[in-house]
Amino acid sequence: MTPLSFTSHDDRMLCFTDRKDMYLMLHSSIPQKTDGIVRGSQQLLFDISVSGESRYENTTTQLTPDSFLLCFGNSGARLRCSLLCGALYLFVESYGSAGGVTLSVNEKIALRLDAHRGIACAGNVTVSGVPCDRSLRLIAFPEKTALYISFAEDDDDADKEAKELLSADAFSKHVEQIQSELEQCRFDTGVAVCTQALAWAQESGLGFVTTKNNTTGIWAGLPWFRDNWGRDTFISLPGILLVTGQFDAAKRVIQGFMQFQDKNPASPTYGRIPNRYDGETIIYNTADGPLWLIREILEYTCYTGDKAILGEVWDALALSIKTDIARRTDDLGFLCHGNADTWMDARIEGKKAWSPRGNRANDIQVLWYTALSCSAEIARLLGHNKEHDTWAALADKVKANFINYFWNGGKMADHIDALNNGDYRVRPNMLMLLTIPFGCSTFIPDNVAKSVTETAVQKLLFPYGICSLSQDDANFHPYHDNCALYHKDAAYHNGTIWGWNAGCAIGAMCMTGHTELAFAFAENLAHQILDIGCAGTMSENLSAYPNDDGSIHPSGTWSQAWSDAEFSRVFRQYFLGVRPDLLNDTIFVAPHLSVKMHKGSAVIPFGTGEKKGSLCISWNDTEFSFVYKSNGIKQLHILYTAGAEKQELLLKPEQCQTAARIAPAEKETLDFAKPTHLESTAGEPPCLREKDYLARAILSDYGISEA
Repeated sequence: MTPLSFTSHDDRMLCFTDRKDMYLMLHSSIPQKTDGIVRGSQQLLFDISVSGESRYENTTTQLTPDSFLLCFGNSGARLRCSLLCGALYLFVESYGSAGGVTLSVNEKIALRLDAHRGIACAGNVTVSGVPCDRSLRLIAFPEKTALYISFAEDDDDADKEAKELLSADAFSKHVEQIQSELEQCRFDTGVAVCTQALAWAQESGLGFVTTKNNTTGIWAGLPWFRDNWGRDTFISLPGILLVTGQFDAAKRVIQGFMQFQDKNPASPTYGRIPNRYDGETIIYNTADGPLWLIREILEYTCYTGDKAILGEVWDALALSIKTDIARRTDDLGFLCHGNADTWMDARIEGKKAWSPRGNRANDIQVLWYTALSCSAEIARLLGHNKEHDTWAALADKVKANFINYFWNGGKMADHIDALNNGDYRVRPNMLMLLTIPFGCSTFIPDNVAKSVTETAVQKLLFPYGICSLSQDDANFHPYHDNCALYHKDAAYHNGTIWGWNAGCAIGAMCMTGHTELAFAFAENLAHQILDIGCAGTMSENLSAYPNDDGSIHPSGTWSQAWSDAEFSRVFRQYFLGVRPDLLNDTIFVAPHLSVKMHKGSAVIPFGTGEKKGSLCISWNDTEFSFVYKSNGIKQLHILYTAGAEKQELLLKPEQCQTAARIAPAEKETLDFAKPTHLESTAGEPPCLREKDYLARAILSDYGISEA
């Protein structure tokens, strides 16, 4: 991987987590934007500098997946740093003309490493006065150029971490781990910018996977969302953990959420899996979190062949499905929910929804159908025939009724309210009708899928992201966090671009014959990962309209798990089109490669235990080649689909077989939408003409019920 480089003149930042409970973030040019090293609400260490020279003067930063190098231009000092489990690693490559290195703990406390004496400590040195009466442990090495700073929470932890750091080369092991992760699922797309961005998105995504108190979760985003959100976790899980082969971690994440299911029959959320838990608080305010979880249980099983987990989660899964059926479905089989119980969940002062979508949103219904279908399949695998028949029949009912009630004269309802009125605002949720169904299952007819995709692309898709509401809508808000005329949450789901929605946009375009536009979009996302904001990762949001100078405006968290995850996933599951089914020793391959992807290769990890292995795929302009490695699978079925052509390949370990690469038959007709504010005749949206326009409308209580 090529290091990412930026200077103190750039508006960039870098971040790492220790994959436990800390993160490090340094901004290149603005001290007030630097977080330093943070655990919980505590800033453990603020900044790194050399004597007489700050990072903000004339410094170049080179970032690799395992560390970063600070090159101070005035003195010539060079410092290699990384965040390991519970500790900061610092290696002085050169002091240059600097008198030493300064580590700022806070405004009053600084640690100095002297250039002439080497690191001014030996063994363990405790520096007192750190906020909240905690201590730093400085762990030095004989060459006097390498240092670990342990941020242990108590003396017992400090002694344990010091022993671990001193007894082994912790940084070298850290580097080896990162290299192993990259090698396990390498992907050469044939287009350099996408290949680089994929590797960065992969490692940034894995940085969100944290384990504390024997519970593994996926942080939703930095800096604010450092706890486990059910919706975010299970949208992120396939792109962060499944396509990268981190199956043990994926299993632990599933188990972690299952233990917090609401099992109180008197509770209004009885049967639900949490929307969020942080070790102290458990919140169940989501209709979709449990549905994403059920989907991912079966997808995990298909990637791994681990059928044993199905028996382990059966009771909790069955309770979730049965309580939703008994308490939350209507006569049509649709799953009902509150105005802010979907992923568009922002509320005005915690009360009414900014984007009310009750009581039956289209994405909730396709998730409900998918959860029923997955649960029915799990019931079949476990021999629970009654549940299989009941849930499969209900899934069919939901699917049939959906088209009758949501599809109206060529328009797709975003949601249907409690009075059975359809809301036909154009939002990206409609694309999830194509991409959420699991495996080979479909939810809407092909002609509807084509119409939905074309509408969403024409109305919502800018080159840099897909808007959360059409700019033609009166409620459209173009700027997320830099407009004085309204609260930023008014724009959150009413125009603001979400990085994770790129997944359903690319997926839907690939599925409906618009691969080149999908790939052009993916290339633009790759540049975002490499060239703007927090290096090597994607932000949570972008403003719908660019800045006055034409640059795009990142907002929300500066690094978001599901943004990275979806970028990583779409290359494996849509462009390359790989879907393992290790329950049947089969891998489906239905590629949608861009013409730009002339030649490339990928390693697809699969299986656990005796089925552990990998499929190596390579391609050129004329053919695909397949070869796999696994000690436990004696014959692997490859079901290869290219357009109307279908071919079954039967592979034995280390045996290579080929299939023809077939060019798409259809000529693409779609292009990106353009922000209307670039048109000279376009008027400003209402939110830019009237202060708090949307809040006034919602709070006037013109028929929108309490969220």
